[in-house]
Amino acid sequence: VNALAVSISDETLAVTLSNAQLYQMTLSSSGGFGKDQEAPSYEYVSTAFHAGAIYGLDVCVRKPLAVTCGEDKTVRVWNYIDKTSELTKTFTEETFSVAF
Repeated sequence: VNALAVSISDETLAVTLSNAQLYQMTLSSSGGFGKDQEAPSYEYVSTAFHAGAIYGLDVCVRKPLAVTCGEDKTVRVWNYIDKTSELTKTFTEETFSVAF
């Protein structure tokens, strides 16, 4: 796991992995996983979209968007509801963090 981000409503957890995959998980409102509750399940959002490691991740407060930055010198904005790429920007140097 490279980065974690929780939506402002505390309903969704976004997770980036070292192999550049993005997953999301709906968080339990009960605050735990008891004996009678199902284990949390992750939903695959996108295949490798950065060429290299993902350094930063953030989730937008007002829209269903996540932003990532990576070793490949790109910043990418993703719609995690539609599971689509909204924007990609390439920089001349690596970016190490992002925020909405």
